[in-house]
Amino acid sequence: MPNILYVDDAESNLFVVELILEGYGVKLETANKLADGLAKVASKQYDLILLDILLPDGDGFQLITYVRNQSGHNRFVPVIAFTADVTVATRNRIIRSGFTDYIIKPFRNEDLTNRFDIYLTKKDIKIDLSYYAQFAKEPLQLEKIKEAILNDFLSFERSIFTSWQTKNYRELRQQIHRIEFVCSNLKLENFKLHFSAIRLEQGFTLKTHQAIIAVKRDLLTVYEQLKPVSYTHLT
Repeated sequence: MPNILYVDDAESNLFVVELILEGYGVKLETANKLADGLAKVASKQYDLILLDILLPDGDGFQLITYVRNQSGHNRFVPVIAFTADVTVATRNRIIRSGFTDYIIKPFRNEDLTNRFDIYLTKKDIKIDLSYYAQFAKEPLQLEKIKEAILNDFLSFERSIFTSWQTKNYRELRQQIHRIEFVCSNLKLENFKLHFSAIRLEQGFTLKTHQAIIAVKRDLLTVYEQLKPVSYTHLT
């Protein structure tokens, strides 16, 4: 059963999200202060974190900074920001800070259900580390390579959305090309992340925003499945 954390000081929002999640078979935990949210992410692993930007004792940017910089279990978990600020500057700051996605308040039912379908749907994929294993002389070295790949993916996940929103198309193409390269090294040519990256690199359209969201989702899928892969699987 997936575990979700929702941090928001508005009781009405907490109750509405709880109602929407009833049909998803998940366990929802809530916090109404930054301090409580920090304590929860420090002690428990979650499958999804929902986070309001404005909190009575701080803001969501403080919590996302902790989540992304910690070496623990929630570093690569998808985190969705809730904000009533529709300015481009705030939206860009949200993505640059490490949030996976954001929802503008007041939100609609489908705003949430669409995200739940994206970020709570797990896919089984086969990851092949043999390309990287040829360079590792011992298991610890391969573990360090895996950690570097995860860091690369975190960088991809942060930068592609920022590049798109700031219209830095050259940087966006470069990041997408790097994703293609890593997919090939992991033998993920048949995974749709690879196909999505190829299509994005070939050209940007009005649907590019949705395509980038799909790439971000599939990057998270690779995160989750790459972490438990061990060197012994290659022997």
